[in-house]
Amino acid sequence: MTENNLDVFCPYPFMSASLESFDRSLPCCAYSPDVNPSPVHEFDQWWNHGLGKLRNDMLTGVKNSGCRRCWDEEAQGKTSQRKLALDSYPEHRNIKQALESPAFFMIGIGTHCNLKCIFCNPWRSSSIAQEYESKKDSFNKFGIVYQGYPQGADWDQESKALDTIKKHIVHARDIQFVGGEPLLKPVYLDLLDEIKNPENVRLSVNTSLERLSDRWIETLSRFQSSVHASIEAVGPLNDYIRHGSRWENVEANFEKLKQAGINVKISHVLSRTSFWTLPGIVKFMRRMRINEIHFHYLTHPESLRTAGATDEERKKFAELRFSGMLGKPHPDEIKQQIQSESYDADIDAKFWQYIDFLDNTRGLDFRKLLDDYQT
Repeated sequence: MTENNLDVFCPYPFMSASLESFDRSLPCCAYSPDVNPSPVHEFDQWWNHGLGKLRNDMLTGVKNSGCRRCWDEEAQGKTSQRKLALDSYPEHRNIKQALESPAFFMIGIGTHCNLKCIFCNPWRSSSIAQEYESKKDSFNKFGIVYQGYPQGADWDQESKALDTIKKHIVHARDIQFVGGEPLLKPVYLDLLDEIKNPENVRLSVNTSLERLSDRWIETLSRFQSSVHASIEAVGPLNDYIRHGSRWENVEANFEKLKQAGINVKISHVLSRTSFWTLPGIVKFMRRMRINEIHFHYLTHPESLRTAGATDEERKKFAELRFSGMLGKPHPDEIKQQIQSESYDADIDAKFWQYIDFLDNTRGLDFRKLLDDYQT
């Protein structure tokens, strides 16, 4: 059998489905479709007939335009979702036909979230949508304009959509829940109740860990579970960056998971604030005996990109030690990426302008918090 060209091939279109919070069906979270993607209630049609060109391109060594994010990241020396997929599913490197049902589901049901993270948007957080609607003039005057974000019912309210996913999810070997905030929506638990062999299914949940119920702990205990706790800072800076969060709640929920024997990993969005907050996160991880941190490269908003970090901030970041820690991408790759960037004074200025806007809008004082954090 002819082997697939692993310089181009990705297994995701054959064995993965990403059901996005704003009612889109995609082969993975990094895919950028050239046409409007199918809503979740049309999942069967999409899985059986809507991915033909993409799958053929993978098999014939053609770089599909919808995969441009991976091509761009690989050109920059970054670890793309495509490469992660090849590493995570070596048994599918030479897959030729799509599975009848996805082996891997990434599911985001709606945008319901209690937080307003400084790098987020109305497509991911209902709280940001509400804030934007109530203060639209201020946002627009600053230059932030959102259009077309979800404002109606979540896609799980469409009975056909939910019934279809229940039919397929029982065949999954890997399930990942993303936001909004999964721990706030009981429908995720209802989906998991459909699975008859939870001990054989890997389950990961992306969460701010600001809320955690006993039912969630019991459910996580039945699966091969890992909780990806989205942590951008510890202490008061957590409360600022993930506005609406309270660090004491997050820390208490870490302890609950630890006592229940549930595996916890850190998920971190690499942004300008990381230069100040990662040392505290690493210290917290060592205290909690957590040895895995997953990084996500921030692309929006531009003002929060790492390119705005000063040379002094980069120098201190280079001294940070991740010894004994794992991650995808590996922390050493992150350090190399940071050191390869050049300082961008324009992005630096935009960062402080954006922070001042948020402070004025939310009645906060980032500079004071940062001074207190560093002393």
